Amino acid sequence: MANHNDDPDRDGYTLLEDYLEFMAHPYVVITPNGSGTIDLKEHFAGFFGQNGKAVTPAFTWDEYDNGSFQGFLNDNVLTIKDLGMLKKYVMSFNVTCTDGETTFAQRFGVAMTGDGVGLKGDVNGDGTVDVADIATVISVMAGAAVPDVSPSGSADVNGDGTVDVADIAAIISIMAGEE
Repeated sequence: MANHNDDPDRDGYTLLEDYLEFMAHPYVVITPNGSGTIDLKEHFAGFFGQNGKAVTPAFTWDEYDNGSFQGFLNDNVLTIKDLGMLKKYVMSFNVTCTDGETTFAQRFGVAMTGDGVGLKGDVNGDGTVDVADIATVISVMAGAAVPDVSPSGSADVNGDGTVDVADIAAIISIMAGEE
């Protein structure tokens, strides 16, 4: 049974309070190695064009970078992409909108969820990237295993169309945190 009164991150708020705070702001949920988009214009509707002026809002975001996800801002759409770092997380970041006269910032959230299906380098589908995945790639190379051995779909980790030593190198890079 979960203890919703626990404070595992020691921030002074219980798990329930953390959850309610997250839910109080716009957010996107992404899966491992997945991405999601947020249309910023709809979340700042009514803010821009003050005083009867027709203006185009300008959006910026704080480009929070902890190595778990990346964001790409294109006009008014923010795309959040998981970097496949084998972590589940809930993060917040700020987006600022300005109409030339006033500025308004709003907190947005991103949550990564899932069971590890689709993790880059998790060739055997056990939810982790480790030496067992290298062994599976070797088995595929030797013809002892079928190439499509995991729910994520392929022993071709680097996506070049072949299963070879380069895929082993890609797994090692992932394990070392370089990819």
